[in-house]
Amino acid sequence: MIFTSVLTWIILLPVIGSLAVMATPRSIARWLALLFSAATFVLSLAIFFRIAANGYNFGNLNNPAVYIHTPWINFTAGTITVKIDYFLGVDGLGLPMVILNALLTTLAIIGGWEKVRVKEYMALLLILEAGVMGVFMAFDLLLFFLFWEVELGPMFLLIGIWGIETIKHGMPGRIYSAWKFLLYTFFGSVFMLIGILVLYFTNVNNGGQATASMPYFSQHMFNGPVNIPFTGLTISLQLLTFLLIFLAFAIKIPMFPFHTWLPDAHTDAPTEVSVILAGILLKMGAYGLIRVCLTLLPQGLHAFAGWLAVMNAVFLRRCHLRPCSYTRNRCFRRRCEENANAGDALHLRGIGFAWPARSGWFRRGIYHLHQQLPGLDNHHSYQRFHDDPDSFLSAVDAQARLLRPVQSKVELAARCQPA
Repeated sequence: MIFTSVLTWIILLPVIGSLAVMATPRSIARWLALLFSAATFVLSLAIFFRIAANGYNFGNLNNPAVYIHTPWINFTAGTITVKIDYFLGVDGLGLPMVILNALLTTLAIIGGWEKVRVKEYMALLLILEAGVMGVFMAFDLLLFFLFWEVELGPMFLLIGIWGIETIKHGMPGRIYSAWKFLLYTFFGSVFMLIGILVLYFTNVNNGGQATASMPYFSQHMFNGPVNIPFTGLTISLQLLTFLLIFLAFAIKIPMFPFHTWLPDAHTDAPTEVSVILAGILLKMGAYGLIRVCLTLLPQGLHAFAGWLAVMNAVFLRRCHLRPCSYTRNRCFRRRCEENANAGDALHLRGIGFAWPARSGWFRRGIYHLHQQLPGLDNHHSYQRFHDDPDSFLSAVDAQARLLRPVQSKVELAARCQPA
């Protein structure tokens, strides 16, 4: 049953492709990577057109347009039972991100065609794609966490091996930024796992089903006072769970004051990886806030909404104070990171006030695709002319004339983008 679902193959194709890439010669491996990434993109589009043919009914968390749900792992140790269901689905929130992830991975593979150690590079890009696909399609909290962790390894290696050699704090920038990314994100993941387990075992101890299903928790919301050990503090269960899970998403977005890993990772990563980082990985945090915190823990979000609004105000202020012109900021990728943060801050402000922030989700994805494509073009100018790929002022005049109107359209799109 698992292998008859198109959702399974959207995850499996990149994994199979990564193995095929490593098992074949370099000249064939690149074409295989492109073939498997393109096939994944075609499958994601096939889901969209199937839904479109049925009246554009994308469904929701409790009634997804396409899904597969079957028991998977059932672990028992004494009185403790942990069940993880193989529960994948797509609705109007996740499907645009699935399509965008498949498209950007295909473009990243084309952009990295001449990389050193290209087989390993392509294989890691495909594994990264599979992990991110799982995050956007998982409807089981524990399965969601597993895919969330799968993404860390490939991203760490892609930045650490193929990143920029600029010295930072006595070491190559790629090493410094890769470890900073890993430590920040893994720190948040620990708290996410604790929050998911608190929610899971509270449900079981109150006579609920042994399940981590998101649709189940959206309809069975537990709350009540919880005593925090060694502190004497008492807070509601929903607020405690929200804070634990929210921390992981706040780091991934990233929100103030957890944002300091992003500028280093963005500027020191390879160009193609930087495109995926801005276009997809940062959206995982906002997606998690909407999918998990807003949907499953609304009372916790309501209790924390005031503080979240303050954090967003600081976040927006920080983004708007950063230079946004070519003349004041020569690094294109850093500008993309700043604009991405500013746009995400608008979405988070809507979430903080419990507004329906999902309305601009797909348009934000398209905007970031539009924003990142000039970065790939600038990278190829470096390959041809050996100029600094991060500086428009040193680019070839002909390419600069082409990129300026494109980037002007992007800036206008960013300012007209509804939150």
